[in-house]
Amino acid sequence: MAKRCLICGNLNGVDEVSTHRFPANVELRRQWVMFVQNNGVDAQQIFASSKLCSRHFVPGHDFGGIAYRRRLADGAVPSVVSITYFDYCIEKKSVNPVPTAFIPMYLL
Repeated sequence: MAKRCLICGNLNGVDEVSTHRFPANVELRRQWVMFVQNNGVDAQQIFASSKLCSRHFVPGHDFGGIAYRRRLADGAVPSVVSITYFDYCIEKKSVNPVPTAFIPMYLL
């Protein structure tokens, strides 16, 4: 089975994306689950094998290392919300292609 992000579907190893398992620590896991739920994923869709991709973390703050061996920092919590082409088109009522943007959650 492919290592795919639960929120955006990004694959591990494609376009310098890495995927990360939910933490075992109860408090950190709760924060990850809240982030995922705030991004439209039902809690019942979260399994032991679920993962989030590196695009939901702040580079240099939450993780380091090279793309093929990226490690999350201890206590890292996802905070970057991705805005997809589909979301942008609905908001702007546009059909012109735009690049995917990533915005830290605290800026929304």
